Amino acid sequence: MEVHAKIVSARSLGDCRGLLLFMLWAFLLAALAQVKAQAVELMTAPVERQVVVVPSDLTTLNLSPYVTRYEFEQRVTDPELAYRHWALGDFQHSLFGDVVSTNLTSGVSWLAVELQSESTRAAQWVLSARDVMHMTRITLYVPVHQGERVVYRAQSDSLHDIDAPPLGTPVSSFTIDTSFASEQPLLIRVDGQLPIAAPLLLQSQQVAQWEAAVRIAITSLLFGAVIGLVLYNFVLYFFVRDITYLLYVAYASAMLLWLMQISGYMLLLDRQFGLAYYKIFTPNMSAGIANLFGSLFTVIFLRLYDQNRWQGMLVMGVAAFNVILGVASYGLLDSTAYPHLHLTQHFVAALSAFVIVVPTALLALQGYRFALPFILAWGSLGAGIVLLGLGVQHEFFGVPFPVGFNVLAAMVVEMVMMSYALGLRIQDVRKEADQLAHLSITDGLTGLFNQRHFHQRVDEIVKQESPVDGSGWACVMIDIDHFKRFNDSHGHLLGDKVLKRLGQIVSSNVRQQDMAFRVGGEEFALLLKTQSMAEALKIVERIRLSFEESRITTDAGQVLTCSLSAGVTLLKPQDSSEHFIGRADQALYGAKDAGRNCVLMGEGAA
Repeated sequence: MEVHAKIVSARSLGDCRGLLLFMLWAFLLAALAQVKAQAVELMTAPVERQVVVVPSDLTTLNLSPYVTRYEFEQRVTDPELAYRHWALGDFQHSLFGDVVSTNLTSGVSWLAVELQSESTRAAQWVLSARDVMHMTRITLYVPVHQGERVVYRAQSDSLHDIDAPPLGTPVSSFTIDTSFASEQPLLIRVDGQLPIAAPLLLQSQQVAQWEAAVRIAITSLLFGAVIGLVLYNFVLYFFVRDITYLLYVAYASAMLLWLMQISGYMLLLDRQFGLAYYKIFTPNMSAGIANLFGSLFTVIFLRLYDQNRWQGMLVMGVAAFNVILGVASYGLLDSTAYPHLHLTQHFVAALSAFVIVVPTALLALQGYRFALPFILAWGSLGAGIVLLGLGVQHEFFGVPFPVGFNVLAAMVVEMVMMSYALGLRIQDVRKEADQLAHLSITDGLTGLFNQRHFHQRVDEIVKQESPVDGSGWACVMIDIDHFKRFNDSHGHLLGDKVLKRLGQIVSSNVRQQDMAFRVGGEEFALLLKTQSMAEALKIVERIRLSFEESRITTDAGQVLTCSLSAGVTLLKPQDSSEHFIGRADQALYGAKDAGRNCVLMGEGAA
């Protein structure tokens, strides 16, 4: 019974908990419904006219909180029709904060704001969205008096209107004369491929010009830095002849063109060229091309095509998908699907940076010096693309910059880090090449040059003209006495020890201008830059004595000594390589015939 009671009690407790959770859930749903109803009531309430009085000492005024909005299902372009809807109270409070935003719609959004100047003096204001409105187009309709009527005059922004006087700013702006008909609201038509999400600001001309100057100065500085890196690496290509440098230049150039598009700089420099470029390359296509060049540069730079093929295929696959999105953008420009394509491309671009960072991180763990700056390069670009997608705007000296500035700043960091990583990689490659070249001419046991390099140097020396200082070359051939018998008696390991010892003695006795070689089993050679035979004999005799006095100890503690024989000859004006070496060999044989452990001059040596 006791156990049964506990079970019933537990079940009752469980039922109570379930009931409490259900009640809490129902309460939350009811609260959310009430909030939603209040919001709908607020947004559908009749609009109370709110006139924004612009002060005479205007600097910057954010109009976003005062803007009302109406969404047309069709592409309504008639401002008179939009005004009638405003007069009937169809425009709704949109609860804007500091940023004006519109919905994803196939129709057109109309915005309205009532302005009135505090001053009666004529002046001009600048209305700005603080961004480059290209994929999202805004058209301003200013009410003006025409006789006894008020009509709306359309005005395109200064970046895109061929006939409008340029305002010298890379953001979409409008000039408003204060003589407009203030009894009717200013209307703004928002259409294009993307919704608007930007502050709507009214500024004095002085403030607008100051902000434009700051934007242009900082943006030009960043663009100039990237252009300098492009030219620097392009020039370097002709010295190093590495295709990676050309791919760097191609990637950086493609990124520059894309960023000049989305930052408005291309339109600022040349409106006609910029608009023509937009018609040929959508920003999505430009981004896809830049991503493709960047991925190709990465695959070649990291050698993924042979070191980790599947990662290379993944990197290029993501880039190819980005290009496909760029191609698809041409057919979706007038579709409601375009905003989703636009966001997808931002995600794919960030993903591309991530899939590049992963194989690079593996190389960093393996100790490759260039991997870390390469990670920082792509990591900064990925961060810039994420901030671009989120619509984050930065301020410098109190001046806000378009969202494209995120990628521009990230690109400068990326290009600097990539250039640095490219330099480190070339250093490593050259170091490896130098090491391989050194190994190809070096004897592995003694560290001296090998026989192949000996004959190369002799060939070069005999072809040289006689130096003006009267110096010449001496060839020395050296052989360890009875070395085969020593090897047979004491083993090859101890024989190698003797060879190393002689190599050390030779290295410590020759000068910087001299060269030492091991040309056979127990055979060594020297090429000495000398003024006379006496000077050469002195060097070789010093080597012979040092070797004779050297002691080799066996594992059993036995102390052994060895000796050498050497032949020396001087280079003659008409010598060939064979004659030069041959006389030194003959002198060596003479030293052996003379009882070994001595140095003899070659025939005809002075």
